Amino acid sequence: MPTNHAHLAWLAEAALISRGKPQMALSELCNHPVLFPFGLDRLNVSVLQGNPRLRVERQNLNQEFVFLNLALPQP
Repeated sequence: MPTNHAHLAWLAEAALISRGKPQMALSELCNHPVLFPFGLDRLNVSVLQGNPRLRVERQNLNQEFVFLNLALPQP
């Protein structure tokens, strides 16, 4: 299981890109089947905020969503 914050954020970004949609609930992302066999129980908002290509927003009292930061220029 990856423990490095950069690797965890990269896996989260890859999962979003593989879905072809720019957002996902953090709770859904942590348990998404595309990430099998990795367990992302250490994935949290502070880990994701270290990746400039991701943005985290709170939508309800207790639910965060992860967005691909489409505002960044693509290489």
